[in-house]
Amino acid sequence: MTWVKEYGPNGERAAFEIARTGAEGGIYTVLRAVAKQMLEEYSGNEITSKIIRFWEELSAGERQTATGEYLKKYGHLLPSELTEGDGVRVRANFLKVLQEHPHLIKRLRDIGRKRLQNRMKD
Repeated sequence: MTWVKEYGPNGERAAFEIARTGAEGGIYTVLRAVAKQMLEEYSGNEITSKIIRFWEELSAGERQTATGEYLKKYGHLLPSELTEGDGVRVRANFLKVLQEHPHLIKRLRDIGRKRLQNRMKD
């Protein structure tokens, strides 16, 4: 567990103090942070494994087709500097793009939820 990511440079000590004192939600908060980190790590590993397996089974022609289909379907969601020039940067780093795709979609959903919440407040 990288406590630093959740609680800063002295993360392990901070997590212990939160759990010990009950401050900031106590042990529930610490366990929730542990579960969140584990979920991110395990899901990242699963995503990477499936992408690599998918990619290795494709021929060179199928790889080109897959990148083209991805750009056609999701290119509008990507920064323009990645898609310019027929998406050469996406094509060159396609495995990394695929690994980041679930995070991109999640961030877009989060933005949509926040906008909806703000509209409901108004």
